[in-house]
Amino acid sequence: MTWNERVVRTEHPDQEITYGVHEAFYHKPSDTIPHSITTTPVSPYGGTLEELAKVIERYKQACSQPVLILRNDKVEEYTD
Repeated sequence: MTWNERVVRTEHPDQEITYGVHEAFYHKPSDTIPHSITTTPVSPYGGTLEELAKVIERYKQACSQPVLILRNDKVEEYTD
């Protein structure tokens, strides 16, 4: 199993829409859609400033990938 960070769009019951960075988990490295994601967004942190900078770079990479959405307990790419 592999993982990375991905941006997830969340549509709340009050009609609010938010975007957050979540950890995404894949069965195989070649999968483009994760089989699961964390239920809440993750926050950047590191033991050193350099580690934090690397995490922030991964977050920036997540912003360049297709946005995900969780529908009926299934992770999908979000399309307008």
